[in-house]
Amino acid sequence: MTKQDFLLPYLKFIWTGHHLKPLTEEFRNSILALKAKNEQQFIPTFLIGHNSLPIPADWDTAATAELRPLKNGSLYVTMKNNNPSKLVKELLKESHFLSLMSVDDVIKEQLPVMIEQMSQLGIRYVYYSPYNYRHSRKLAAKMGLDTGWNTAISLSDNCDDEGLEWESFAQLPHGVEQIKEHILTQDNNDRVDRELNGGDDGMGRGRYFCV
Repeated sequence: MTKQDFLLPYLKFIWTGHHLKPLTEEFRNSILALKAKNEQQFIPTFLIGHNSLPIPADWDTAATAELRPLKNGSLYVTMKNNNPSKLVKELLKESHFLSLMSVDDVIKEQLPVMIEQMSQLGIRYVYYSPYNYRHSRKLAAKMGLDTGWNTAISLSDNCDDEGLEWESFAQLPHGVEQIKEHILTQDNNDRVDRELNGGDDGMGRGRYFCV
């Protein structure tokens, strides 16, 4: 099981559930299209494949020695700098496509209801996310947070500002360093201090944040 970008070039056949048949270019394109669609929704997609590897007597001795311990077992492949070794390439050559698997985030069923009830009591939730803006916004929406304002804050520094299509009223910074700069140069007022200390009328109208 691996990311489809890595394994796809090695696939030659598809398992239909009854027999093997050649993997067509049209089907390869369908796999890539599904991957692109899922990426837009921040859903990781993995490709599941299978291969049987006979070890011929005249095959490279060193490679054969590495493979013998794998007989009747499994192999977990890792790569460095996306550069597979000769052994890995030989293992994956002419693999069989079995299936695609997608993994999505799951929000607890009662969480949106609980957040709504707490909001009515004056408690405001802010979701600080390790993901970029779009993924943060997606999860915040599942939680029932108002994503039009700063209820979903991304702590990820990996963000292409030029390619970002903002869908919120508050165009917030991304990543810890940008957030620090934003606080120093744009949100540098004492309104929060006044509210938390009773406000201008001394009535204690502070907002409560639960992260």
